Amino acid sequence: MAKAYLSPHYQKISNTTAVNLIPVGQLNRVRSISLANIHESQTAVTDLYISSPANDFYIFKGLDIPAGVTLKLEADEIEYDGSIFDLYIKLADSNDTVDVIIR
Repeated sequence: MAKAYLSPHYQKISNTTAVNLIPVGQLNRVRSISLANIHESQTAVTDLYISSPANDFYIFKGLDIPAGVTLKLEADEIEYDGSIFDLYIKLADSNDTVDVIIR
């Protein structure tokens, strides 16, 4: 049985606490993830990773997204097993603000 696509999901991330974007167990196929640094002058240092109880696996760690820039990841860059892993984002600075759109 094919996985269903995740409905569009929109979230504003603005502190250094890791945020669970997609909890484990949601049947999903992510088509794309867009990360937009909406700060006017500050680079957003960003981690995006999948996590299981035993391990974290980074899609990227410490990635600088310049002010006003959007990073878009396509399905083949973000494919993972949603029955095992949560998808997390974490910012390095509490002054960073990133808009996340998952399709």
